[in-house]
Amino acid sequence: MTNVVSLNERQEVLNDLGGYEGANFTVESEPIFYKSLVSYQAGTSLVNDITIKNKKALVRTDTNESLAVVSGSYQVAQHPDAFRTVERIIAGSDLDLTGIKRTIETSHDGARAYARYTFPAHEIETSRGDTATLEMLARNSFDGSWCFHVDIGAVRG
Repeated sequence: MTNVVSLNERQEVLNDLGGYEGANFTVESEPIFYKSLVSYQAGTSLVNDITIKNKKALVRTDTNESLAVVSGSYQVAQHPDAFRTVERIIAGSDLDLTGIKRTIETSHDGARAYARYTFPAHEIETSRGDTATLEMLARNSFDGSWCFHVDIGAVRG
């Protein structure tokens, strides 16, 4: 069949931005243990692993690297899921997506990530003859430094 019709052209524009690069990995919660000496007799010792009940480690499944120790009630928001949420909002908006660009950066071994969306079709000239371009910045972290957050503003050129 050669007649393929997009059901949501705006979402396809966002899909064409590509993958989530260095932020495209999964984090899982793992229990934290410590060793406790139960008894020591005549040169032998018995050690038990004891779980810390109110804490957990957030571990990258691709590298097994621990990114943070968080409270037991901490809810993980995977970076790609956070960015897809922003993209659904953009797709449902009236923004002109012509020429939209997205850059993704991570830091702290992936514990922090942000996606910057630039909307060149929403560029204005300022009173001083400069330009200002609409941008949206979505931030997410696993180490508790940032909650999932979206900033919207203009970058002056």
